[in-house]
Amino acid sequence: MEDQFKEFKEKAEAHLRWAYTNNHITIGELEDRLSRLYSTDSLSELTGLTGDLPPMPGSDDRRTGDTYQWERDRYDSIPRQRKRSQTFFAFMSGSGRKGQWAAPREINVIAFMGGVELDFRQASFPRGEDVVIKCVAVMGGVDITVPPGVTVSTSVFPFMGGCDNKTDAAGAGPHIEVQGLAFMGGIDIKTKK
Repeated sequence: MEDQFKEFKEKAEAHLRWAYTNNHITIGELEDRLSRLYSTDSLSELTGLTGDLPPMPGSDDRRTGDTYQWERDRYDSIPRQRKRSQTFFAFMSGSGRKGQWAAPREINVIAFMGGVELDFRQASFPRGEDVVIKCVAVMGGVDITVPPGVTVSTSVFPFMGGCDNKTDAAGAGPHIEVQGLAFMGGIDIKTKK
């Protein structure tokens, strides 16, 4: 049993170093997790150190069910450079993001007589953090599409406009919070496979 635990520790250490090399965790997180790894004698704590990370290439660990509808293999193909925030601006035009992309922790959206479309169906989400979308729609529209399993909460003030959240009430996956103002404009949020 001791040899098997030592093997688990070695695999966990390799997984943590791989996660740091591929920008899934910071150097501070790596040092903290390695310190806890070297001092633990608990298998549950050991698995908790890597449970929030994508699997290393070649491992057979996959998430299934509603937690994430996309496969981890697809997650691994997404660029690692995650921005802290991103702004989409549409002035009598269109703007947006879809396909494979790394969603930042904060997204600012301004749609003035134009439209912004954000499609999260193939996006990766920051691990352990909510994505906050701050919207201002003035005589314009913001369309947000999420995959099944993602929970969306709204805190939008509609003034002669509207906000329609047609997503599942509670998913087991990431959480998106939509905040903002819809002035003679609209914010539409829906779940789609």
